[in-house]
Amino acid sequence: MLSKTIQYYNKRSLSVDVSAYTRVLDGFRACVGNTPLIRLPTLSKETGCNILVKAEYLNPGGSIKDRAALFLIQDALDKNLIKNGATIVEGTAGNTGIGLAHLCNALGFKCEKIDILRVLGAQVTTVPVVPFNDPNNYNHHARRYAEKHENALWTNQFDNQANRNGHYLMTGPEIWTQTNGKVNAVVMSTGTGGTLAGISMYLKEKNNKIRTVLADPPGSVLYNYIKSGKLERTDGSSITEGIGQGRITDNLKDAPIDESLFIKDQDTVNMVFKLLCDEGFFVGASSGLNVAAAVDLSKSMPKGSTIVTCLCDNGQKYFNRLFNKNELSKRGILITTFIPDLLLKKKSNIKHYDDILDGKNVYEFAEYSQWPPFLTDSTFDLNLWRKHCWVNQVSLPTRDPDLYYKRNYTAFSVCKDVIRIVDSIYNMKTTIAKVEYPETLAQKVRKIFNDDNTLYAKALEQELHFVINKYSFEHTVYNALRGRRPIQPPEVPFELYLNETMEKTSKSCDLCNYQNMTAIDSLGRMENQYAYSAANAFKFDQWHSMFMPRQHDITKLTFEEMKDVFTLAWKWCQAVHKQSPSHRFPTILWDSLPHGGASQVHPHIHATLHSDHYYGQFESIRFASERYYRNHENVKEHRQKNYFRAIQDIHMAFNLTVSFNGITVLVPITSHKEYDIIVLAENFDERFIKVIYQIVQGYFNKLKQYSFSSCLYLPPLSPNQDDSGSTPIYYRIIPRGQVSSLLSEVSSLDLLSIYNVNKLPAALFAEIITWFQKI
Repeated sequence: MLSKTIQYYNKRSLSVDVSAYTRVLDGFRACVGNTPLIRLPTLSKETGCNILVKAEYLNPGGSIKDRAALFLIQDALDKNLIKNGATIVEGTAGNTGIGLAHLCNALGFKCEKIDILRVLGAQVTTVPVVPFNDPNNYNHHARRYAEKHENALWTNQFDNQANRNGHYLMTGPEIWTQTNGKVNAVVMSTGTGGTLAGISMYLKEKNNKIRTVLADPPGSVLYNYIKSGKLERTDGSSITEGIGQGRITDNLKDAPIDESLFIKDQDTVNMVFKLLCDEGFFVGASSGLNVAAAVDLSKSMPKGSTIVTCLCDNGQKYFNRLFNKNELSKRGILITTFIPDLLLKKKSNIKHYDDILDGKNVYEFAEYSQWPPFLTDSTFDLNLWRKHCWVNQVSLPTRDPDLYYKRNYTAFSVCKDVIRIVDSIYNMKTTIAKVEYPETLAQKVRKIFNDDNTLYAKALEQELHFVINKYSFEHTVYNALRGRRPIQPPEVPFELYLNETMEKTSKSCDLCNYQNMTAIDSLGRMENQYAYSAANAFKFDQWHSMFMPRQHDITKLTFEEMKDVFTLAWKWCQAVHKQSPSHRFPTILWDSLPHGGASQVHPHIHATLHSDHYYGQFESIRFASERYYRNHENVKEHRQKNYFRAIQDIHMAFNLTVSFNGITVLVPITSHKEYDIIVLAENFDERFIKVIYQIVQGYFNKLKQYSFSSCLYLPPLSPNQDDSGSTPIYYRIIPRGQVSSLLSEVSSLDLLSIYNVNKLPAALFAEIITWFQKI
């Protein structure tokens, strides 16, 4: 193999194979075919299969249709159906016409898509879009045109089997050779039927065990035809062009196709942008559909299988349709991948500057749109959802929908609407992790499960449930069996630890002796009946103070005492903003006891008021909200554009919320730890503080979780149009493990990789719903 090495200024080197460039090709015709077969590394890693794509956009005319065009013309030449100067006529939606126009120019023929085709010298006649059985269908126009003119040929791409013969003679052998015969499946969409039919015919002759699969978009009959032999269209129409069909073409007849897959437009568009962002390929919708089908097919293939499909053309012809945000919104298609706004014909409000000379990377925080207000009522009929859609009350829909949704749920619009919201924000899946135990360890594991054979069998094939939020990128894995692992118990029982700690620290408590042992900020000390303020001696922001109750023992904290603490903190935030109006973003933090990260046993909360934006953790959530709003800007229902409300809707649908007037408590499906709870509210008032108090009491009295970390984000003070959005009151509380334990509850997995949780959200919700009966 001939190769050379390119040296870069940073001394790294890249080995480049230049063997493909060692011969000169003779003209356009010789450049058709022999396209690279490329492994997609990200998708291959994610699926466990080798996902390979033929790079058909590298054909000289820019698409796979160059192959069909070449063989349609070559077949006519071989049969003496045309001679020099002949007119080639075809009914085409685009790429076949482009390929034919290129070849006609190269071979001296005349060619009868707009814009590109006319540039190439083709005569273009536009006709109405009507079914094939209508005499005005574009194919019949093309046939009649050719019949009326001397030395004219209608290439008839749909029913001229020279189309599929070209793929039998060329594309199929290329795939076989490039994979060294190690191909397990081929999956492709089809319009004329030529590509998949020809490839399947060749590969089946080589190895009849190769699975050949047709991928079909909405509005086509082919999915149902392959499944049941019935020419029944699937619902809807598709954003894809040139694929799908309303009949069985001669190219497709008798083709050895094993099965079919139905690919929704949302999945197609998601894959188009995933290919761009994760794999680096800028391609059209049919390519996105093909690769989405390959990923879908991989779920039923053994690990390590090789699946081949193709990237039909690049994305440059689809700016007005596929890469047009308004067009996608009209079709109800959501963009779930962050991509350059320029690509979607929308000016970005996010600015990045890279100052190479100074080595600085400056980020200007986004200007936020005016989202619809957050409200705690659902945007869908919850009673209809429970009646017609949701059957499983104790899990998440991470596997086969039939396990979670009622029979015929797709017949009800409320089911489809809610599932569309879920799919727009979350990816959920279940995988099986197998393990083998040596006999000695097996005995120990059985003992852990009290000789329960069912649990032991589950340990051998463990279910891992993965949930990722595509906007905030929160990623959680659930494995209930991990909660049964033997853990070193604390040396001191937590009750004894709490009693001894409270008694010991009360005698030397700096925060109890606040007048002498705590600092004061420029606003002076603030006090009320049960609480007081103190400046933090070691600050982490310009405006940063602490607020604490007079009660030293956190386990004995009353509601009135907690209310006074939070009320005083809110009063301080307003006073700071009045003195310094640029400081507008309030955050209240609370760590309980040293195991929860507190430097003092005495209960205290931190309040800060930041300028310009919130701290990064919540700013990332607010930015996710802005992205969600942009992706739903043209949705008809105005109330459905608020991200926080969508999150609330999803958790309501999964029975993971309890709601009061203006307040929603939910157990997030992307929990960070066991017993993770979020509260969303319309107003910060006494009832909201009462909910927080009930949660803390539930932690203490029911769960025996005395160490926790929590954070309260309040809407910007004096909001302006640039940065307010419609941020709700947002509170999150997470336990920090056994209060007397030396074991840290946070691992590298949680801090640096993925949140690892040992209890499904529904199990926690069943415990906490009883905490709020008195509210």
